[in-house]
Amino acid sequence: MKNKVLPLVGVGIFLMVWYIISLTHIIKPVFLDPPHTVFKALLEILLISQTWGDIFATLYRTVIGFSLAALVGTAVGMLIGYSSATRDTMEPLVDFLRSIPATALLPLFIICFGIGDAGKIALIVFTATLIITIYTMLGVKNCNKARQRFAKTVGASQMDIFKKIVFFEALPSTFAGLRTSISLALILVIVAEMIMMGGKAGLGGRIYLARYGTDYTEMFALIVVCGLIGYGLNRGFQTLGNKFIHWAGR
Repeated sequence: MKNKVLPLVGVGIFLMVWYIISLTHIIKPVFLDPPHTVFKALLEILLISQTWGDIFATLYRTVIGFSLAALVGTAVGMLIGYSSATRDTMEPLVDFLRSIPATALLPLFIICFGIGDAGKIALIVFTATLIITIYTMLGVKNCNKARQRFAKTVGASQMDIFKKIVFFEALPSTFAGLRTSISLALILVIVAEMIMMGGKAGLGGRIYLARYGTDYTEMFALIVVCGLIGYGLNRGFQTLGNKFIHWAGR
């Protein structure tokens, strides 16, 4: 019961601080509405079909980009991590590419893929793949060496050791990379939609247009929608991890 109540206390504190800021006019009222006004606007925009179209467009780009990154990043991370020579060769390159801010690459992806879905998805694939690769690589690298040596002594092949020991011991770290990347993918989609408004605008495009039209109430309501989606994706992955990787650390 205590664990269920404490998160609500945190939300309550956040809303209270929001109310205080809005009522004391620390930020000009025209720029920041009180919570009840924003949540009223939230309910209103959820009744508009366009909002659901934007939500679908954002989720579509997020899921496609993340799925491709998960497939590539997990496979590459396993391959690099399993061989010390390959890891020593490729790790500096992966670290360098990961250190490049994703937003700095937006002009390049616009030139290569245009401002439609392809450009946004490609940005996610590039950035999320690197994150997943690194987490997976570290998971493989930190596998229990004693178990692997024992498996060799009983005649297990390298492929058996990889499939039955290394793969499963690396899963918790891989899953941490996936969980981090799904949140990053959503962030990148929102940013890309604000800049690359080709085709369906998506939630990022709607936020930009609301800001441009000085409709700050709708802007904050859409930001809440993005937050709820991000929270739902994160909690969903956490639940899956607790269910399917419950043996982690044992």
